[in-house]
Amino acid sequence: MIEYAFFFLFTALTVVPVIFILLSKQILYIAFALMISFFGVAGLYVFAGAEFVAVTQIMIYLGGVLVLLLFGIMFTKRGNTKLLVSENRGVWGGSLLALAIFSGMCWVFGQVSIPTNASAAHAMSSALREDNIRTLGIALMTEHVVAFELAGVLLLAALIGAAFIAGKKTTPTDNGEG
Repeated sequence: MIEYAFFFLFTALTVVPVIFILLSKQILYIAFALMISFFGVAGLYVFAGAEFVAVTQIMIYLGGVLVLLLFGIMFTKRGNTKLLVSENRGVWGGSLLALAIFSGMCWVFGQVSIPTNASAAHAMSSALREDNIRTLGIALMTEHVVAFELAGVLLLAALIGAAFIAGKKTTPTDNGEG
């Protein structure tokens, strides 16, 4: 019973911020709502049995993409952070497109066969999941450790470069002389 409560909590953490994103005009509030939604998606990945994907979701999207988005928002020196939204948003076209995508997803999920013996399927998937995560972790820290560390150094260099470029101050009297 407690699993259902947590499932619906993470579902709400995913859906409610998205509704807030659609209705808000403050870009900083939208970024923070996106952070909550990413966290909810990571929780849903845990319930789906994909712990590695959940950790990757947190590390990549919360730790990387969202931080870069917040840096971009903070480094822009605009006084007005409201989004410029036109009155004619194409609500009907977007709604029809969303309904078509939702219908397609429902049809695809209807085609999936779910095993009837849930306890045997859970035990088998749990054993496979532990082996896969362990094998992947060992491979990342032994065979591919150089590529893993180089990717980290590259991301750090990009972050330092972005902070350096954004931190340059120009004055109106600075015309390139002396």
